Parts: sequence; C-alpha cells; structure tokens
Amino acid sequence: MRRALVVSWLGVCAIGCGATRTTASEPTGEPDAPDAAVVVVAEAPSDDERIDALLATSGPIVPPSPPPATRVPSDTPTRADVMAAMRSVEAAVRACAPGATGTVSVRVVFDGPTGRAVSAEVEGALAHSDVAPCIARAMRDASVPPFVQPSMTATLPFRLATE
Repeated sequence: MRRALVVSWLGVCAIGCGATRTTASEPTGEPDAPDAAVVVVAEAPSDDERIDALLATSGPIVPPSPPPATRVPSDTPTRADVMAAMRSVEAAVRACAPGATGTVSVRVVFDGPTGRAVSAEVEGALAHSDVAPCIARAMRDASVPPFVQPSMTATLPFRLATE
C-alpha cells in the first residue's frame, strides 16, 4: 500500500493567531496507486478569529494613561509662588547672619522663561555689611515656576531672628 502526503495548513496570519502546519502520511486506500500528494488546506481564520487569538495572547486591554497635566505659565508668578521661593531659601539666608536680629530686604529679579532668580541685592541697613554677599547668593538659589513676562522684580523682606 502506498502512502500519500497530507498537509494541513490553517492559513497565514499574524504571530500569535494560533495557526499550525502539520504533515502526516496517510494510506491512499489503493494498493497500486502512483505516488501522489494530497494537499488539504483549511480555510484561513476570519478577522474576528484573528483578533480573538491576538487578544487571548496579549493580556487585557488597558487604555493609555492620560498625559501629565502641564501648567500653563501665568503672566507673572503668583503671590504663593513667591512665598514658596522665599521659604525655600529662608534657612540659607538666616545662616548668613547668625545672631543678627531684625528684617533684611532683598530685591530679586526672576527670569520669566526659567523662573530662576538671576540677581539679588540686599537693601537697607545690611546692604553694605559683610553678610550682604552671602544673603544675595542664598537668594539667587530661589526659583518660581516659569512665567510669560521676560522678568519680574520683587523686594522680599526676611526676618533674620525674633527681636
């Protein structure tokens, strides 16, 4: 008895659709039949079947996260922004004048596109003292969120210690 080659192939589809290709020998049923190949091709899976197969192998569908909220720059920093900038450098300013009492005023220029303090100048009684450069340097570490205007100048009072 001769055998014929039987090939079963479930269509061509994307990776993960479950398609298989098998090869087997099967008797032809005719003892004197010439060598022949019998090819059986199954119908390709439908689009729905392919999608189901892909979903089954890829896990649950999770919608993408929304992009993080971006802050739209305001025309100038808010009062709260300036107060937060002052608090961020308060300890460094006080460390410049240990034991000093009273209030020192510092004129600060903030850059709009970056929000960084680009200059600081001590005003008042301590303007020409030995601690003025240290206070000005500490204030240049302050920053506010970026804003639309090219720059903003603010005079900020700092209480060095309680009197």
